[in-house]
Amino acid sequence: KAVVSTQSTGEGKIIVPGNFALTCLNLNNNGIGDMGITYLYKALHFQENSTMKRGVKGLLRLTLKNNKFDQEGRHYSELVDIMTRRDPFYEQPIIEEDQSNLTAQT
Repeated sequence: KAVVSTQSTGEGKIIVPGNFALTCLNLNNNGIGDMGITYLYKALHFQENSTMKRGVKGLLRLTLKNNKFDQEGRHYSELVDIMTRRDPFYEQPIIEEDQSNLTAQT
């Protein structure tokens, strides 16, 4: 059960101050469609460009299995990109050098 102590609205926006502690969010099996992905992308993009610049870590892991959105969609791809950079366990793939043009020296 979520408790929001001071929620207010203004200029068409919902303002929930003070909760920057959510680090993992599981939204599996929630029937999220393309519009929901767009809203998630916009929220995380906002978080990345505002609160994270002040040192607040924000959401680090997001799971979205078994939903109704298009996995080829632009906002989903950008959302994956944002979350991949945030995941504390993500390791960038090692790119191996092309060894075909090297010759052995004897």
